[in-house]
Amino acid sequence: MEGMLEKVGEQYVVRFERKLKHPVELVWAVLTDPEKLVQWLAKADVELVAGGKYELRFQNTDSVMLGVVQHAEAPNLLVYTWCNEGDEKATVVRWELEATEDGTLLVLTHTFDKPDALASFMAGWHVHLDILSSILNDIPMEWPWQRWEEWNKHYQHTL
Repeated sequence: MEGMLEKVGEQYVVRFERKLKHPVELVWAVLTDPEKLVQWLAKADVELVAGGKYELRFQNTDSVMLGVVQHAEAPNLLVYTWCNEGDEKATVVRWELEATEDGTLLVLTHTFDKPDALASFMAGWHVHLDILSSILNDIPMEWPWQRWEEWNKHYQHTL
């Protein structure tokens, strides 16, 4: 459940895996449907075609992420760039979904050129994935700042 960090060449790759007891099509919908995204990640405008926009407006921080879809192969692969409003350099987010006997294996990777704020991103993804799992189980969950702070400290000490 804990995120992992790997340095690949000059890049840093954050990786999370989650085994979910839900069909891959449902998990795909939670990653791509704006009505579902707002429940666990952010308000979203999504165009699921190569070159389409993938824009997120986070209510818990008022930040905006501007992205461009690189690949969208329903229901198994979604790749988009991630650029916080005002940043010059985009990072890459990759979601892979694999159907398993009892649900879905979700693999999230987020690739960075610089190690700045890795602990913060890892804590954020960790908590967002916890909320995603909760939403899939029909249990609404508010953003838990205290839990984010705990994970942020944890990742700061382990990186």
